[in-house]
Amino acid sequence: MKGIIVDNDQNFILKLTSLCETFENIEIVKKFNNKLEAASFLQNNNIDFMVVDVDLPVAESLDIYKSLSNVPKTIIATNNRHFALKAYEYNFVIDYVLKPLCPERYGLSFLRLAKDLADRNLETSNFPDKLFINVDKKLIRINLEDILFIQSKGDYITIHTENRKYTTYASLKKVYNRLTSHQFVNIHRSYIVNIDKIVDLDQNSMVVGKDVLPISRYKRNYLMERLNHL
Repeated sequence: MKGIIVDNDQNFILKLTSLCETFENIEIVKKFNNKLEAASFLQNNNIDFMVVDVDLPVAESLDIYKSLSNVPKTIIATNNRHFALKAYEYNFVIDYVLKPLCPERYGLSFLRLAKDLADRNLETSNFPDKLFINVDKKLIRINLEDILFIQSKGDYITIHTENRKYTTYASLKKVYNRLTSHQFVNIHRSYIVNIDKIVDLDQNSMVVGKDVLPISRYKRNYLMERLNHL
């Protein structure tokens, strides 16, 4: 998840940046002292989230972002607890956290942010033979029959097709639950495969397309039951 910080408190920025560095999936790509520079940056850059300080009146701090085509999810960081009700009127605000910085509380904010992004990155559709995923703020349609396998790396999944790879923020479990086709099998904690794309299979691995993938021992027995073999 890539984000920015908008705050004129340099000490807070340093502490929050250090905290973000303890999370493998969070990267602060830019820091701004004022909202005008931040809004200008957001017009030309795709960002997953921003942490923003607000002042009274709240509208003057947040209205500037409403006109952007893709407003990143926003965590409000402030010294004043009385701004919360007004801040939540903006649909891009997902959390409201008081200063000073509390690592445990901001950790909860980042978990909420991660869940929100994961839910949005895998879209359901009325077409059972297709999967829609969010990649770089674009909704990409993938035909299920084109998928070779899906690989999990940390908090991200990569969908491998014969021609391309698509990476998005989501869990392997979540994408497996979204797959309506029975042609997919979870062969390993890190892999889901399209049965129709299996080239060969041995005790500990299989070839899917041109890739060799591991297979868990107990998952192999389940897979053999699913395959139509002599």
